[in-house]
Amino acid sequence: LGEVQGPDLLDELAAFTGGRSFAIQNRRDIEEASAAIAREIHDQYVIGYQPAETTADGKFHRISVKVDRAQHQPRFFLFHRNGYRAD
Repeated sequence: LGEVQGPDLLDELAAFTGGRSFAIQNRRDIEEASAAIAREIHDQYVIGYQPAETTADGKFHRISVKVDRAQHQPRFFLFHRNGYRAD
């Protein structure tokens, strides 16, 4: 059961935390995933967020992240959490 649900569970966990998961089906996938991970580690940075109101209401609060870039700048990928729970 765990092997069947594993990839979906990892995808869900990665999406919830703003990360990514890589499914490895064969040896070639390992090389491609390793290269993608190395690029992401090399090019990443972290932005922090603290809401103005800090009431512990237990609700999930959605956030969105928008980035302005000039058209001549290269494209990039943004991975982030969809929100936070104020507990």
